Amino acid sequence: LEGVEKIQIVRGAASLEYGPQFGGLLNFVMKEAEKDDKFQFTTRNTTGSYGFFSSFNSIGSDLGKTQIYAYYQYKTGNDWRPNSAFEVHNFYASIEHQLSKSLSLSLDITHMNYLAQQAGGLTDQQFAEDAGQSTRERNFFKIDWNLVNLKFYYAPSSKFKIENQTFVLDAGRASLGNLDRFGDFGQNRSLIQGQFSNITNETRALKKHHLFGIDNVFTTGIRLYKGNTNNRQGIADNGTEATFEYLDPSLETSNYQNPSSNFSFYLENLIQIDSVFNSNDLLSIIPGYRFEYINTSSDGIYKQIVYDKAGNIATTNDFADQKEKNRTIHLYGLGLSYKQNVNQNAKTREYYLNFTRNYKSVTFSDISIVNPNLLVDPNITDETGFNADFGLRGIVAKYIAYDVSAFYLYYNDRIGTYQKDHRQERTNIGNSRNIGIEALIQTDFLKLIGKDSSQWHINPFVNLSFIDAKYIETKVSGVNEGNLVEMVPRHSLTIGTEVKFKKMSSSFQFSKVGEYYSDAGNTLSGDQFYGIQGLIPSYYVADLSANYQFNKRFKLEASINNLTNNMYFTRRANSYPGPGIIPAPGRSFFITLEVKL
Repeated sequence: LEGVEKIQIVRGAASLEYGPQFGGLLNFVMKEAEKDDKFQFTTRNTTGSYGFFSSFNSIGSDLGKTQIYAYYQYKTGNDWRPNSAFEVHNFYASIEHQLSKSLSLSLDITHMNYLAQQAGGLTDQQFAEDAGQSTRERNFFKIDWNLVNLKFYYAPSSKFKIENQTFVLDAGRASLGNLDRFGDFGQNRSLIQGQFSNITNETRALKKHHLFGIDNVFTTGIRLYKGNTNNRQGIADNGTEATFEYLDPSLETSNYQNPSSNFSFYLENLIQIDSVFNSNDLLSIIPGYRFEYINTSSDGIYKQIVYDKAGNIATTNDFADQKEKNRTIHLYGLGLSYKQNVNQNAKTREYYLNFTRNYKSVTFSDISIVNPNLLVDPNITDETGFNADFGLRGIVAKYIAYDVSAFYLYYNDRIGTYQKDHRQERTNIGNSRNIGIEALIQTDFLKLIGKDSSQWHINPFVNLSFIDAKYIETKVSGVNEGNLVEMVPRHSLTIGTEVKFKKMSSSFQFSKVGEYYSDAGNTLSGDQFYGIQGLIPSYYVADLSANYQFNKRFKLEASINNLTNNMYFTRRANSYPGPGIIPAPGRSFFITLEVKL
């Protein structure tokens, strides 16, 4: 995140521009070179608890027609539990060149490589006795990620622009270890490897125009995707090192090629009507449409290995498996926005309404992994549904900002897990709906009490949500209508404040999250399922940070995460890095020195 400039949230009909997914989109905007500065260098070095060390180093250059930005980050540490060492290398480079007044070209390259040891999951009893313990020392996970993005940007005028991007991804991941919920007794480990290769081209066009005297912004685009995923699973050695090699290729339990392709296009038109009721009003209407064609295939083999009573391999049976599935999807959405007092910042108010159809596909790679703790229904199907929200946001008297909204999220054939034959099964549980309210209020405290100051700034905030998420129709035994949807807390509250005084600033944040279930069956106790299923209790966490800006070049930062050292957890894993409860980190301290040249 040290290389990220900002994070955008896109919802409503506008989110159809980026994909069919539920809940909208998070867009991470990377940093760029500072304008009119021919050379910039920033180094941020952080040390902290449990041997943590991070070094983030970036360079930037604005050479007029050419802008360059790049960073390299190295991180290492042991985390707060035993058997949790990690090492991360992260590199990013971007170069943009202005070919002419209206045409520019940019190239982005991202590389990430990391190796992490995984401490494994805990049972409920183990978590209660000592949340910081580890019962597994032979589980490892590694990633190698390479992404190239070539972009052309053509803008002959302020009213028309075209953007064309081509992404090429070559990435791999590997999980090594023991997934048996009964524990690790030194037996041979399982190795799961995935290799991902794909190419994507996206073209977007934007045109501003007038229709019947009304301002319009028309946006359209197409997306072409071709990719392949190779999933392999087999038996590895019984050692303790991160040796990502199969013990014998003939003992691979599965080897699948999963090619896929996708074609999609979207249409969106922003209609802006000024002065609906008075000269400071603005009404925006945003209809949107997205078409998706998806093709997924599976071609491979899986092996059945039969052991005798002595643990030796008695027989092996190979089974060939070929499948193909095509889908054609039509999605639509509508966004409405009504702004009052547009030109009066102290009284700005906006009413907004969004409705969007959504879709989430299941790929064959989702069901090709063998897990002793999880069964996957071979007939699992895609999810469809919609989400709608209505809200009000604005500013009151220049010192209170607020955003309050209500939403309704509907899933048809929602995918979830439930307990079946002492294991979990992942399948289409049924239809569910989430009804909720979210609210955010932030204020300038000194202005609020009438004591404005040029040196002091105190900005408290409150963010809360209430969600009622239930299954309204179920398709499997063991899950009743009216059961709460898993992994959805009924309420959450975050409060905090930022305090600034001259060159020093500090922030405090406290979060309280209500309890929620880890499976659709709403299992209460996790002991009998070895920590894989059960209630996730309500928890709280507090964080504190501060920084001091000495001058333009030097800044010192310090932070304490989980200030009260509260023992809690947010998930129960059925595979890596578990199985079982994955405890959240205890109290940790960090200090950072930033230098800019």
